[in-house]
Amino acid sequence: MQTKTFQITITQLVELLYQHYKADKLEEKIDDFDFTITDGKADLYETDNWNIVLDILGYPKEPETGKETENDIARDWLYDHYYDIFKKDLTSENEIKMELYNHLEYLMNIIEEKQAGKDIEPYFQEALRKKQVKA
Repeated sequence: MQTKTFQITITQLVELLYQHYKADKLEEKIDDFDFTITDGKADLYETDNWNIVLDILGYPKEPETGKETENDIARDWLYDHYYDIFKKDLTSENEIKMELYNHLEYLMNIIEEKQAGKDIEPYFQEALRKKQVKA
């Protein structure tokens, strides 16, 4: 199979994340009623657009061993930054999309620094500090 290259804009990635955001908010509402919509294998309203966006951006997946490699930030740590958006009291589509845009810029900064051979440890330390504050 031949690989083709396409250009994608940050606006299109924001839209992918926005669909994920809406599905997650729907899931929260459904869970409030202790109700599950399923096909027997998985919840039908679950999406994984966030991981798809990371794949598109070229962020590496965790190694099969489950161990992080040197100078890597696991996707879980990055997801915390994304999940913080859900805790905000956002009321309009524009507010949500702006937060998602800012999150994408955050991810792209990490990826660009990593590809340039720069140390991304400060991002890891920031994520660690946030996790400790939450606990």
